[in-house]
Amino acid sequence: MTPNRSDEPESLRATAQEAFEQYRERLHRFLVYRLRNSRDADDISQDAYLRFLQISTQETIREPQALLYRLASNLVYEFHVRQRRSHVTFDSEVADGLADRSDDIWRDEVGERISSAQQIEAVLRRMPKSYQIVLLLRKRDGLSPEEIAQRLNLSKATVYTYLIRAVALFKNEFDSSGPKA
Repeated sequence: MTPNRSDEPESLRATAQEAFEQYRERLHRFLVYRLRNSRDADDISQDAYLRFLQISTQETIREPQALLYRLASNLVYEFHVRQRRSHVTFDSEVADGLADRSDDIWRDEVGERISSAQQIEAVLRRMPKSYQIVLLLRKRDGLSPEEIAQRLNLSKATVYTYLIRAVALFKNEFDSSGPKA
């Protein structure tokens, strides 16, 4: 006797729930490892189950564990994308406290930035022009080594060499106590 058409979604739902129960603990450990937060892992696990349930009521699933992990991985990716795009929040009490001391902080910060900028410019002036150009295109303009190579009609290997040497020059100029005189 074949099951009634109206019983199929219930049967599939029960199968989906059994599969989820079977893999729940391992899936949770997997998510905690990927997210580094048990609470977020609980949320993602629940979302994965809901998506799994929606899919399983529409079709028969041959590899439920693989599907659950794929759904969870996709949800982790979406979670990270949302985290990167989320707005910054701040504590108003801390902000008020910093505002009270802003003159001192501002004076110190501006002085340090001016000093650092002057030191960086001095190091840049002493380095070969080719190193300067490649380093500025990479750090200031955010171009990839491939884009720099195309723009300057150089090989990728040459661009990497110039970048490595420019960074080495900076490291030689600055030690843990600050710039060399």
